Amino acid sequence: IEHVTLLALGGGSTALGVDATNTTMRVAVTNAIVRGANQDVAATESGTATLTLALENSAYRTARVSSLVTNGAGNVLADPVFVNAAAGDFHQAPGSPTIDAGAGTTILTDIDGQPRAIGPQPDIGADEVGALATLATDPATAITTTSAILNGIANPNGLSTTTRFEYGPTTA
Repeated sequence: IEHVTLLALGGGSTALGVDATNTTMRVAVTNAIVRGANQDVAATESGTATLTLALENSAYRTARVSSLVTNGAGNVLADPVFVNAAAGDFHQAPGSPTIDAGAGTTILTDIDGQPRAIGPQPDIGADEVGALATLATDPATAITTTSAILNGIANPNGLSTTTRFEYGPTTA
């Protein structure tokens, strides 16, 4: 399980549940945000089952996982920050501790089709926060009474970006 955001918000809910029955099962969770109202990860074995469930470079609360969960390297224990969780927007917000905290991946795009690993490392979760576009304007050149050349640089940082110049005889 890789690059997912699993949220279970209802009372008493569990975000990820794995039950092994009479089998040997290995589940690896990488680069995932896992949050449940009651429990983040539940893992159970029954019969002759053997379960190995490991979380690495993921965001969950260690106090809210069952004893069968193995805590791997690179996990983020701080809460992720979402754009507007109350309104159902679970894209990561700038400043979230899950940004650039993931492990290397072969997954090329996020849930919105944006490039994966825009920063130095991929983000944890289904969403990759894009670097903000950088814009700079320089003074106009070749100014005449009827025309001018407007100068500027736009770096979209891999994201779909629209730019425009606003111009007129005053700064208003």
